Amino acid sequence: MERQITRCNSHRNPSDYRCITETEVLSDIQYFRDQLAELPVDADRYTQARRHVYITLLQQRRQLLAATRAGRPEDWPAFKLD
Repeated sequence: MERQITRCNSHRNPSDYRCITETEVLSDIQYFRDQLAELPVDADRYTQARRHVYITLLQQRRQLLAATRAGRPEDWPAFKLD
């Protein structure tokens, strides 16, 4: 059975709980990797800002996945990656 993340807090709204699956998190990770790969190397400020956002979101999704696999999905915002 697929793991579900039952407490995924939104940083914007701490009372926002949503149940998502591990597959959705893996899909998000792949999406952000793909977006980073498509950004041009010689980037303007706008593209550099987008790159920073994608890197941040990718790191958050990796933390969420690692915390879920460790059995502590509620700790994902502060979960340290190895």
